[in-house]
Amino acid sequence: MGDKKIIDIRQNKKYAEYLQRQNWIVEERNEVFYYIKKILFFSVMKVQRPEKISYEEIKRLNKKHRAIQVVIEPRSAKEAKELAKNGWQQTDPFIPSKTIILDLTKSEKDIFDSCDKDTRYSIRKSESISVTQEKDLEKFRKYWKAAVDFKRHVLSTKQLEDLREVFGKDSLFLISENGISGGIFLVAGDVGYYWYGFVGKGGRKKLSQYKVVWQGIKWAKVHGAKYFDMEGIYDARFPLSSWKGFTKFKKGFGGKEIKFPGAHRKTYIRNSGKMGGRSI
Repeated sequence: MGDKKIIDIRQNKKYAEYLQRQNWIVEERNEVFYYIKKILFFSVMKVQRPEKISYEEIKRLNKKHRAIQVVIEPRSAKEAKELAKNGWQQTDPFIPSKTIILDLTKSEKDIFDSCDKDTRYSIRKSESISVTQEKDLEKFRKYWKAAVDFKRHVLSTKQLEDLREVFGKDSLFLISENGISGGIFLVAGDVGYYWYGFVGKGGRKKLSQYKVVWQGIKWAKVHGAKYFDMEGIYDARFPLSSWKGFTKFKKGFGGKEIKFPGAHRKTYIRNSGKMGGRSI
């Protein structure tokens, strides 16, 4: 992969359209997307993995939308240091701060051979399991809910429909036999994403999720993706214990681990009737 800069999906027009459907205000300036959520008379704003951080534009949009908090998730440690130097405080990230990227410019055989021994075995063992595209998203959601703990977040049927309508042919909803596992895969630009995945007890026993993900990887490659983002693994800097289990699973597919510096925020106190603010 070298030093190639990968454009994050949060800076993609289709993702911006999807967030608009989830009642976010989207502002685009110089090919950077800013996302604003209204809260009564004020708002919060986030800008995630932009190609370039424009403090001037953030200040202007902050004033326009009366933001009480602005969160920036930079691409590099250098940008993070600059944010800290300018008074931005580090906070827990909204999006994965650590992930795995697979190189899809390799042949399918080379990608398979890059998987670890256990993963190659599991892919082969799950070959006989039926994995198909699920077009009934209400059914897809029911399988998803049945497979996971009640504490896990599951997208609503409308959110699933919005995702499919916006990404169109660049979205794939896979289900293994009897809904024992499944996954959502997206392509944005030249990157494929393992956007969401789930597996129940039956799926873990049959190793069905290995076939789901392997099929998703192959689909992304056929659809022109040069890279495949596993969309998050466990990061000890921002620990989420529930991520440890699927991290081992994702690491088995090989690829390169990538770290991002997390998020930085500024909170503003706004005087009544004034657009300006004082950062805390």
